[in-house]
Amino acid sequence: MYNNIVVRLLLVGFLFLPTLVQHAHIFEHHDHPICDDSKLHIHAIDTSCELSDYFFELNSLSLFDGFAVAVEGVGFFKPMPDEKFIAGSDDVLDVWMQYIDAHNKQDIETIKAMSVDSIYILGPDGSEIFTKEQQATLLAEWFAAANPKWDAYWAMPYKSVPSGADWVIAGHEVTETVDGKESVTLQMIDGEIKDNKVVRFFVYAAQAPNK
Repeated sequence: MYNNIVVRLLLVGFLFLPTLVQHAHIFEHHDHPICDDSKLHIHAIDTSCELSDYFFELNSLSLFDGFAVAVEGVGFFKPMPDEKFIAGSDDVLDVWMQYIDAHNKQDIETIKAMSVDSIYILGPDGSEIFTKEQQATLLAEWFAAANPKWDAYWAMPYKSVPSGADWVIAGHEVTETVDGKESVTLQMIDGEIKDNKVVRFFVYAAQAPNK
């Protein structure tokens, strides 16, 4: 308990240190010189302040090492009541966009390299895929039959807390061409990314409105 009190006092003192230094600096030369010259004249005033040449970066101070900052997210996930969500990193989003680019190029080897061995995919029709080999077989058939092309029109990376899992939610226009006729489906995916690989994703689809 004593150690906790000492740490708290040190932390409070450190937080107020810049304010104390600033006030000490302000009053360091705070005097009122008396001028005995009765003639009209102007006094030069030095308004420079060396204090502005310095700043503190709290994130870089070792005093905060070892202190974990609690992050509160928003939303909910019914199967995991304690799970919340915060904004994620664009680095995670970049992985998904590279994944989509490989699909558009029909580069199955790159897709397999970016998928974990036991990738899980839930299709909009309820079909499931459990390995990247199954995924590769399905994609090869789909590429040959409909030449699908993905055009992402929105995306957002997010992180699950406290688990720390990285996810991407994104919307795509998927254009298929069968017998020279094009059709467009709107697909939304919710995918988990780990170590620059796609772990799993869920696909939801809707027919594009008539133009």
